Amino acid sequence: MSILIVKKSLISAHINNVNHQIKDDIFVNYSFLCKHLIYLSLAEQVENTINLKIMKKLNYILSAVVLMAVLITVGCGGDDPAGQTAEEAVTENFSKSWELTTATYKGDPVDNMDGFILTINTNMKYSTNSSTVERTPTPWPASGDWSFKDGTVTSKSDGDFTVTRDDGLEIDVTLGATTLALGFTFIDGTHSEGGREEQVDGDWVMNFTAQ
Repeated sequence: MSILIVKKSLISAHINNVNHQIKDDIFVNYSFLCKHLIYLSLAEQVENTINLKIMKKLNYILSAVVLMAVLITVGCGGDDPAGQTAEEAVTENFSKSWELTTATYKGDPVDNMDGFILTINTNMKYSTNSSTVERTPTPWPASGDWSFKDGTVTSKSDGDFTVTRDDGLEIDVTLGATTLALGFTFIDGTHSEGGREEQVDGDWVMNFTAQ
């Protein structure tokens, strides 16, 4: 009987030890799990903070790039401002020093105007070196003003239009990037001075290249 009591006591003690061990293991595992979850939460918060900072920096960089692109576009736009009129754009293309290459007068070649230079200015003025060429007179005075004939310039790239000199002469213009053709009819006593109109009256075609 005493042996049975001892065995029961030993079994009870063993069971108690096992129960304590199980409880200890559960507590340790629970503690480890809690700590792991805390670490994961902290890591996620850190990651979110880092990502937020990265996004802010990317947004700042993107805004700076967009601003720079806008400034560059505005700066480059000075070559062709949005408010520029067709006549202003054509005036810029027209305004050059042009050297005569060929000319005809009443359909016949003109061979005594070599070296003739016509300079068109953006301020609606022109000048020539008429006094230095062999032919006297020429259909061009030393200087004067010019203007577009109303309605003849229709676009900024227009190459065919009409200008009017300050003496009333209307000139049909064909303008290329480096070439210029002028056609006009010089009328007796209307577009010249000095009583020698017979040498310039009539139809003229003059071709130039840009200097």
